[in-house]
Amino acid sequence: CTASVLATSPALGAGEYAIHDSQGLPACLKGEWPDWQQVEAFLDVFLSLDETEGAAYVTACNLDYRVMTEDEFSESFCGFYDSPGDFAADHAEESTGVDLDAWPFTCIDWEDAWRSQFECNSYHAEFIKSQGAYAIFAP
Repeated sequence: CTASVLATSPALGAGEYAIHDSQGLPACLKGEWPDWQQVEAFLDVFLSLDETEGAAYVTACNLDYRVMTEDEFSESFCGFYDSPGDFAADHAEESTGVDLDAWPFTCIDWEDAWRSQFECNSYHAEFIKSQGAYAIFAP
């Protein structure tokens, strides 16, 4: 693909390429001469996602410092939540089927549950400003 970029360059006899604006790319693709195949792989996945998931995909690639495949991203991304504790509560409710709005579940510190059950087991919560929410990623 690098060859096609160079071949279609408006500069006659172009022998190299450079990316001067890497805004929106994950850190692993920053710099003037990122691996073009990795840029293509990133764009293939990124462009298949909606804007919300795209923001999470960039974050996931930054966490792993590599371009993730669409399958890897799908397996890792758990969704957006107002807080990591909200993810812990939702996970508990889905996995047990228990109504968490009833006592004694209303007394659980879900932020502590996040730290003790998820964060220490390599889950990640990253606040994504553009979404105003935390993206949660499984290991």
